[in-house]
Amino acid sequence: MELCDAMRILRKESKITQRELAESLGTTPQNISLYEKGERKPREEFIHLLVLFYHERGITSREAEKAYNELMQHLSIKAGNRIIWVEHDTGENTELTFELLSKFQQLNNTGKQVAIDRVTELTEIKRYTD
Repeated sequence: MELCDAMRILRKESKITQRELAESLGTTPQNISLYEKGERKPREEFIHLLVLFYHERGITSREAEKAYNELMQHLSIKAGNRIIWVEHDTGENTELTFELLSKFQQLNNTGKQVAIDRVTELTEIKRYTD
């Protein structure tokens, strides 16, 4: 299954329009259309947002499960020379992860590197890691 097919299947199985999906993920309906037609490849950060979005909504059919697994195969977020893997939480952390990735996606490559550096600094401060 191609990535574009997986995106289209998941959206249709979720019974949402391209406009609704675009608004939820901070992009345009035109981008969603181009991704689903295979005319443009989404950035890996966007694929991660899709995975989190559909993870929260739940998978309701066998076909949607196959499509979701296809998204997972494409999933890795690259920033500079680092690769970040984000685990799929359940509960309150999913929403926080989704918000963080939404903001991260808006940054250019320099901003992404600065964000990673700052998060790295925060992980070294005990009061933020307990």
